[in-house]
Amino acid sequence: MQICWFLQCVCDTLDRVVRNFIWQGTTDRSMHMVGWNKIIKPKQLGGLRICPARLQNTSLLDKLVQSLMQYDDKKLWVSLLEDEYLS
Repeated sequence: MQICWFLQCVCDTLDRVVRNFIWQGTTDRSMHMVGWNKIIKPKQLGGLRICPARLQNTSLLDKLVQSLMQYDDKKLWVSLLEDEYLS
């Protein structure tokens, strides 16, 4: 999830798997007591703070870009990429 942009259908499938796990658990029968829109809210607003897959994918990719753009505190993998591809 951190190294490539997922298609929307992949993100929808991941969200569906998470929803099914939360709502069904280990039983086959499920009764939805809380809506998905309430579950993804922050804890301060009464939710469980579960990130949708698209938001999580975007934020992890942004974190990689920030690591590449920082010049002060370079990580080893950033230095290796710069030496290999940017020099």
